[in-house]
Amino acid sequence: MDANRYAADLPLQSWRVGERGVASLAFEGAVAEIAVAEDGSVRLRAAMGTSLPPDPGPSVGREPWRPANARPEPRYGGGLRVDFDGPLGSAHVEVDPDPFAVRILDRRGELVADIGDLFLAPQGNARCALATEAGEHFFGFGERTGGLDKRGERILLRNRDPEAGFADPLYVSIPFFVGLRRGPEGPRTRGILLDAFAPSHFDVAATAEDRVGLETTAGGLDLTVFPGPEPRHVLERFTARVGRSPLPPRWALGHHQSRWSYGSEKEVRALVHAIRSRDIPTDAIHLDIDYMDGYRVFTWNRKRFPDPQGLLHDLAHEGCESRELRIEPRQLLE
Repeated sequence: MDANRYAADLPLQSWRVGERGVASLAFEGAVAEIAVAEDGSVRLRAAMGTSLPPDPGPSVGREPWRPANARPEPRYGGGLRVDFDGPLGSAHVEVDPDPFAVRILDRRGELVADIGDLFLAPQGNARCALATEAGEHFFGFGERTGGLDKRGERILLRNRDPEAGFADPLYVSIPFFVGLRRGPEGPRTRGILLDAFAPSHFDVAATAEDRVGLETTAGGLDLTVFPGPEPRHVLERFTARVGRSPLPPRWALGHHQSRWSYGSEKEVRALVHAIRSRDIPTDAIHLDIDYMDGYRVFTWNRKRFPDPQGLLHDLAHEGCESRELRIEPRQLLE
């Protein structure tokens, strides 16, 4: 991602008050929307044309957006502002008209996000930049290779299964990341969700140390900022939007044995024997692709695993005898 490609002239032409907590923006040949939630999260959507792209939230089971009881107002010197302070969170949003920029501050007046360089293309590409400081570290983006801190990296999210070895992109794309830095009164954290069901690029302060570039081909920009100040606050707000996992069954909370891969029934039985001889309270054993016939799901390789039913029966029986282990056949295939 080339920083020079961010030179976009997209001044704000007009704005109006939309639904509760929403400001509708108009540019030359494009529209945008800024929404504030009751927990202080702020969402920026933008697209070419006269209407925003459909909200993907309902189709993927997102929790409903809970708007803040806030009303956009004109800002001295041009642009607009949205102020909200409630029991679940707060947000102070400032919008500059030319060049277009969005600043989000918390109730202490500390900067949460500074978004600029908005660029929208007719073919559906959308880009923007997020200001960052030298001491900020970035975590997330789903299942990635390399170190935990992604600062200085260029990341492509596009689901694929590498043919050999560890490569990028991988097949887990989660366009959410957390920025963490040390502030005068403790950690300062923010979460960023680029809600794009399409290939997306992140330049995590790699081209320029003071900016994070975000680019997607999703037909427009859909960006949500989740304020902290602590990581737990960010995750509370993020999961309130995308949904939280239900309480798992008891067996799922125990010890699971998994690797790539157990190549035969004999190897699995030897593994169970070793686990039991060491009094390890294992609750589940996961079989990888080697149990399959030609690596096809719902099949068994009868040379490597000649008696699947007997194997699963014996594993379940072993669990019942020890009273520490409960393995059911369907658990082995999940």
